[in-house]
Amino acid sequence: MAAIPPSRAVLDDLHTRRRNLLVQRLALSLAGIHVAVVLASLGLALPIVSGVLVLLGVMASLYLAIAWITTRAQTRAMPTLLVGFSLCVMSAVTFANGGLLGIAPSVLNIVLVLASILLTPRSTAIVTVACLLILGLLAVLTAQNLVIPASTPTISLYTVIFAMQIGIVGVFAYLHARWHQHDIAQLVGLADETAAQNAQLVAQQAALVQQAEELEAQRRETAAKTRELQTTLDKLRQSDVALRRSQNPLVPVLDGVVVMSLVGELESSRTAHVLEDVLHGIETRGSHTLVLDVTGVPSLHSDAAQAIPQVAQAARLLGARLILVGVSPPVAHALVGIGVDLSSLDIASDLQSALAPIFLQQTLRLAPSADTHYTITPEHIH
Repeated sequence: MAAIPPSRAVLDDLHTRRRNLLVQRLALSLAGIHVAVVLASLGLALPIVSGVLVLLGVMASLYLAIAWITTRAQTRAMPTLLVGFSLCVMSAVTFANGGLLGIAPSVLNIVLVLASILLTPRSTAIVTVACLLILGLLAVLTAQNLVIPASTPTISLYTVIFAMQIGIVGVFAYLHARWHQHDIAQLVGLADETAAQNAQLVAQQAALVQQAEELEAQRRETAAKTRELQTTLDKLRQSDVALRRSQNPLVPVLDGVVVMSLVGELESSRTAHVLEDVLHGIETRGSHTLVLDVTGVPSLHSDAAQAIPQVAQAARLLGARLILVGVSPPVAHALVGIGVDLSSLDIASDLQSALAPIFLQQTLRLAPSADTHYTITPEHIH
């Protein structure tokens, strides 16, 4: 499995750490040069001005201080601190020794190289302008004989020191360039990896969109099938109701009188349907009498037997009465077995016996009374 390049934040932190490490090593190297020159001068008893040795010692101490601060605080200000200090030191050395005017460009060039390595282009431009101003000021002071010429040993010593500094800065510049190329390669790898991840995310997003579209199509298809199934179910229910009512028909025989004839065994489901059909028929037809013919029912189980008084009570609540017709001995035994009071039911032996009183009552109600007189006119004779 290929290693994943570090993120940009990690690379930035790594770059900062490398710059601080470079500052630390540069400061240690420059300090080491000054310390070595001072020790060598003391050991060889060279005729060098004591002030120069003191200046070199101070420079070495300050470079060591910068290195120590860099190890304690990993901040972005370390490169600026080193370049600024180097610019101040080089300027002070040049002004303190007027004889160094000839090598002043090389001295300040060390500062420019440090700035180009450690600072941004804008900061490097500022350092360049500062170096040019220092050179111009030094030239003016030299022309007016306002600087003290340096002795030959001092010039030789500084020439050696600056040459060593240029060599050290050059080595670190090369190392910094190599590190910079490595960082660029890592950034390019990170960009390629990011582009590949973005392409993968785009492909995944396209796949998710396609899956969402497929799911939406399946949902619409399922909804259409559900509607079709619901329509079919409604039709089946309507057919079931029509078939059930055809099996338990309510037949109107007289005005306000309907007859329901039951044939076969009465299961629990059929008993519930009979009750529903009776109530529906009484309500829709406005019947006042329901004749329930159970001649074709061979026997009743307990649930069906309990349904008959329930039908009678429900019909009574709707303003109708129930006449039970064709009660066989097994049916009567089942009704008595569940505790039904037969005296509370209107019972007739057969359909004719149940309808005869009702027919007679309706006939008498429709017959003319004795007080009715008919007038015969010539039109009736003709």
